[in-house]
Amino acid sequence: MNVPLSALFAVLAVLSAERSASAQSSTLYSSTQGTVVPGLPSGGPYVPPGNLYDNEQSNASTSLASADSAGTFTARTADDFQITAACASGEFEITQIRVHMVQSDTAPQPFAVDLYADDGTGTAPTVGISPIATFPESSQLSFGTFGTGTSVFEVSLATPGLVLNGNTTYWISGFGADAAANAGGFNNFFAASAGAAGTTANGVIIAPDAGVAAWTPVQNVIGGAPLAFSFAIDGSCRILDADLSVTKTDNATTAVPGTPVTYTMVASNVGPGDAIASTLTDTFPASLGACAWSCVPSPGAACTAAGTGNIADTLDLPAGTSATYTATCNIAASATGTLDNTVTVAVSGVVVDPDPSNNSATDSDTLSAEADLSITLTDTPDPVTAGNGLSYLATLSNAGPSDAQNAAISLLLPVGVSLVSSTPSAGGNCTAANPVVCTWAGATVPTGSHSVTIATTVSPAQLAGLSATATAYSDSADPVPGNNDATASTTVVSSADLQLSFSASTPQASTNEPVSFAASSLNAGPSDAQNVSVSISLTPDFRYSALSTGPGASCTTPQVGTTGTIVCTWVGATAPAAVRNMEVIAYSNSAGATAVNASNGSDTPDPVAGNDVANVSVQVGFAVEGIPALGNDGLILLALALALLGAVSVRRDR
Repeated sequence: MNVPLSALFAVLAVLSAERSASAQSSTLYSSTQGTVVPGLPSGGPYVPPGNLYDNEQSNASTSLASADSAGTFTARTADDFQITAACASGEFEITQIRVHMVQSDTAPQPFAVDLYADDGTGTAPTVGISPIATFPESSQLSFGTFGTGTSVFEVSLATPGLVLNGNTTYWISGFGADAAANAGGFNNFFAASAGAAGTTANGVIIAPDAGVAAWTPVQNVIGGAPLAFSFAIDGSCRILDADLSVTKTDNATTAVPGTPVTYTMVASNVGPGDAIASTLTDTFPASLGACAWSCVPSPGAACTAAGTGNIADTLDLPAGTSATYTATCNIAASATGTLDNTVTVAVSGVVVDPDPSNNSATDSDTLSAEADLSITLTDTPDPVTAGNGLSYLATLSNAGPSDAQNAAISLLLPVGVSLVSSTPSAGGNCTAANPVVCTWAGATVPTGSHSVTIATTVSPAQLAGLSATATAYSDSADPVPGNNDATASTTVVSSADLQLSFSASTPQASTNEPVSFAASSLNAGPSDAQNVSVSISLTPDFRYSALSTGPGASCTTPQVGTTGTIVCTWVGATAPAAVRNMEVIAYSNSAGATAVNASNGSDTPDPVAGNDVANVSVQVGFAVEGIPALGNDGLILLALALALLGAVSVRRDR
């Protein structure tokens, strides 16, 4: 009787499901299914080279291996599998292996399975590789007879004490009895893989038997598409604990805002289980920026090589391995307080970490701002004239690396200078006293600067040069205090504009009549005039008589009654707006116009020489008697006298 292939698969599915339900944790693996039930990956058809065949044809009916797997494998069906998913990081305790097989006899036939470890070649184990274990059948369950002399069985094989590692490749291969045990021949075989039409290359009976022609395609035996070579592994997953830990340090307890900080983080797994697909997370605080990180795993571990920003990495940490992360960030220049940074590691899935207390680590640094302040100081003009204005410009700069809190400039004005005003840059406030202190509240960022212009007046009496020093400081520590002061030296010069006024008490005088000559010297500044002198020259005609002066004068005069020059000097300083006066009384006994000269000067340069000399002219003559005034009677008598005089003169002429 020919049975449709669909009916055969239906029976297999039902029986497999019943067996799986009774197992502690049952997983069916099919070498030809494109998908795999939970717990195992897709195997798919595999045709390795060498002497183990995955659904390949046999080359001789008498060349099967013996029951204990000894001999040469020349006609074996093999397939690989892995225990993954939830059990990938643990162990799978196998209770039994079940194989679906086709026999050409309805009577159960001896059967066994070899289990191999993967040799790393990517193919089935080759000749000479010994199996991990060989498991004989413990029972067979017939699915029924299909086709001519063809029976399908599920063979169960007990596997006491068998534990397989997760995420590890294994190979399984089944074989029948040898000739000595079964004189009737090798009548165990597997069905070929599904695919193309049956040929001797892709679908054959592994061993011929009575009633079935040698090398007959399986399709001809079953009466439909080829049956898959399938097996089931029953057991339970045993997850091993994985004790993860992490450390973090920057090898410091303090940090400076505005500088980089480098953290070293080491994630480790002391086992005993593997920690696959674990996570390491480091969310950097807002005060850290421009973070870049890298990871170097120990042999066997795996992590992302590098990244930027926060760390959220998936890493594999088999037991006894570690991964070292290095992260470098810039601390904000404005950061204050304490810098705390925490890293955390965690296992994934069903892996259990027996000690979560060591799964995070925090590095704490006390932030201590450092701001390298510097200052420049310039003076204008230089040289400056005593009595004139002098301006200072002080400029504070912050070279960082941190913000400077409450930056300030202090300028101590030198003696001889008086404050006029101070004009700070935006945000500054200045005192009106000496020293002048200007403060900018809050933060001055790195590369930031402040300035103040201070206007002063130099004392008119200042003779020596000036030296002023400005200092920059803030509430933040300064790592380079040597550039916090600046000095401006100013050369002082003097200039006094003396202005002479000279006058005479009268423009006309009789001979020997006293005339007063007054000279005044005004210091129009801007500086004090040192040792002012005023002179009046009487040469050639006027004769000296007397002298009067203001206080403090020291004078030289000619002898009374002689001509010459009178010179008065006021030793020391004559302040701006001060006047030096002198008055000389003289007379002349010579008639005519006489000029008298005066001049003034000092030891201080005079910027206007044209107003330092003056002269006056006095007209001198003989004395004239005055004619008395006549009344009416007198005038009549004078007229009669003049008439009489005229008459006498006429008579004489005759």
